[in-house]
Amino acid sequence: MKVVGLDIGSFSIKLAELESSGGKSMEVQRLAEFPISQIPGADYELEIITILKQIVDQYKQEDPPTFVIGLSQQKVSTRSLFFPFKARFKILKSLPFELEDEVPFSTMDAIIDAKILSFIGEGSKVLAVATTKDTIKDLLSLCKDVGLDPNIITVDSFALNNLF
Repeated sequence: MKVVGLDIGSFSIKLAELESSGGKSMEVQRLAEFPISQIPGADYELEIITILKQIVDQYKQEDPPTFVIGLSQQKVSTRSLFFPFKARFKILKSLPFELEDEVPFSTMDAIIDAKILSFIGEGSKVLAVATTKDTIKDLLSLCKDVGLDPNIITVDSFALNNLF
């Protein structure tokens, strides 16, 4: 199985290609960075589309890999919360109410998720993330424009949490 991770940043698009090397381990096959022009007046979106099309075209010849796209932290509101219970379904059900006064947009127009960081007694320390539905819609529209069907859209803070 091959996995291609993409991070669309302000200055470049980063790519990491991983392949399973037996069992549950993955091996890095390729790392690449594609700079985005910083020239004032340049068409930033067109340049991103061009780079992404080139990347997608490289993977059309073989079995399609699993594509993972990182959602920029600039477009996500992240909070560390504590819940007095451990059950993930209860945490996810409670999140919109807990984040109502914490995020800079309506939770009614948001996509919210959480990662349990640790259990403390009968409670859970949680990393909660929220973004607007429009942000996800724009990212999916960009992916559609370049012929990319992402399997996973994740948040950079979750990836950093997994790393550390």
